[in-house]
Amino acid sequence: MPARGSLPLTAKEGVERGLQALAVIQDALAEAAEPYGDDIRRADRRLALRVAARTITSSSVHRAATCQSWPDGLTWASWADETTEMAVAYLTSPQRTTHH
Repeated sequence: MPARGSLPLTAKEGVERGLQALAVIQDALAEAAEPYGDDIRRADRRLALRVAARTITSSSVHRAATCQSWPDGLTWASWADETTEMAVAYLTSPQRTTHH
């Protein structure tokens, strides 16, 4: 719902604002991980951080959208802990595949 007194967004504007928000989230996660950069064992650290950030973001949105109809019995804090462990395991594991 648009703020009081503002015009409704067009679909294109909505998509652009959504993408800007996702970029801000991705940048914030990458910035938070920056002090731990030496612990990242993936071949392309920047790519690995983008993949982790997008995976965390998309899984958060998915959980929020489905938690009423598909409950998992976890609190958001517990879910965040589990998601963090998965991301850390990915980032600190050596690369097993090459991308072409």
